[in-house]
Amino acid sequence: MKIQTKRLAIAAVLTIVDVAAGKYYRGVIWEAFALDLFAKAAVLGLLCLGFATAAVIWLHVADGLRQALRERDDRLTLNAAMAPADQVDQPILIRLPFTPPIAATGK
Repeated sequence: MKIQTKRLAIAAVLTIVDVAAGKYYRGVIWEAFALDLFAKAAVLGLLCLGFATAAVIWLHVADGLRQALRERDDRLTLNAAMAPADQVDQPILIRLPFTPPIAATGK
């Protein structure tokens, strides 16, 4: 679960930084490359690449969380399926094949 939490934190931080940088610097960058059409195309290409990278990171995060939940559900289902139906709500008692020395002496 630590890996999924780490991925989620990375995705959130990168998204916040991307949105903040885009919000504060988009006008300056666009005006700086106003006369050069190829530079504007390069900036738009980098913007698309950034969006695609963020989408891939979020897909990895979503897939990791989905897989972790699926594994947890499978474990719960397996544990419930392995227990006999008449002993589901009863505690399990374990009998030792020998008497411990402390119980034999009474001390």
